[in-house]
Amino acid sequence: MHHPGVVPQLVVVNSEVVQARVVERTLDLGFIEGDSHLPALITDVCCEDELQVVCATSHRLASGKELATAPLAEHAYISCESGSGTREVIDRY
Repeated sequence: MHHPGVVPQLVVVNSEVVQARVVERTLDLGFIEGDSHLPALITDVCCEDELQVVCATSHRLASGKELATAPLAEHAYISCESGSGTREVIDRY
């Protein structure tokens, strides 16, 4: 080991919690989906993510190759918890 005093740890929480922990310095760095709105943080995009809609092959939305947003809004869906970057992106969409 080059740095035996460094013990990496993985913590899986939503984007809101990651940002709060980095600001309070209980995490050295974090990865989040979406944009940070905290001026105390410096951010850099490291990769792009792609969200996809999934449904049963028997569902009427499965008949087309591409979907417009209006038909999606007519259906109930499962989303991430409040504070999740993924949820923020989906809510904006």
